[in-house]
Amino acid sequence: MQRIQSHFLALGAIYLVIGLALGLHMGASHEFKFAPVHAHINLVGFVLHSAFALIYRTWPALADTILAKVHFWLFIIFSPILMIGIALTLTTGQEVPVMIGSLGVFLGILAFTANVLRFWGTGKLA
Repeated sequence: MQRIQSHFLALGAIYLVIGLALGLHMGASHEFKFAPVHAHINLVGFVLHSAFALIYRTWPALADTILAKVHFWLFIIFSPILMIGIALTLTTGQEVPVMIGSLGVFLGILAFTANVLRFWGTGKLA
């Protein structure tokens, strides 16, 4: 995948717009039921995606691996499932989607961590 950092950054920016729009809507309506969704959109969506973009830009050796691709695809598939799952849990009590989304995001974090640890001590992260 070419320029994984660009994809992560673009997705982070999209999540920022969505998170802020939800926050504006909640504030205008004085209905804060979806505050956990808003927080996860901003933290998992914007902050983590943007952090990954900066990390992959700073240490390009990390970006050119199968683990980076696995990390990327797990994150783009399961982050929205996590956020939609939180909304479903809040509205219907249905917990399966949030569990699936959480597990997928966690697996993405494991792939990212394995990727970083793979290069730790090699001098490529200096």
